[in-house]
Amino acid sequence: MQVLITFMVMLVLLGGLYFIFMRPQQVQQKRQTEFVSQIKLGEEVYTFSGICGKIVALNDTTVVLETENGAEIRMVRAVVAGYTEALNNQEATPKIAQTQDKPSNENS
Repeated sequence: MQVLITFMVMLVLLGGLYFIFMRPQQVQQKRQTEFVSQIKLGEEVYTFSGICGKIVALNDTTVVLETENGAEIRMVRAVVAGYTEALNNQEATPKIAQTQDKPSNENS
């Protein structure tokens, strides 16, 4: 009987680990695959390596990005991470609390 209870506990723990670690990764991968399949010519995107550009050519497996300086870079379509508008809506650097130094009134 103890062996059965131990086995059930292990099974529940393994199931919990699956939903904590594996399932979110699969959902994220599915979203990324859907996003990559929906990109179109003329959209401004960024890649996982940090390159931003406009899509000037596109086929089933590759994408050609035109960067700000006019260079064209051919890449595998799967490296496109998102739209640059999403980057522009986020702040590039975190806000640092500004502390004002108050002059001390001590006379030395």
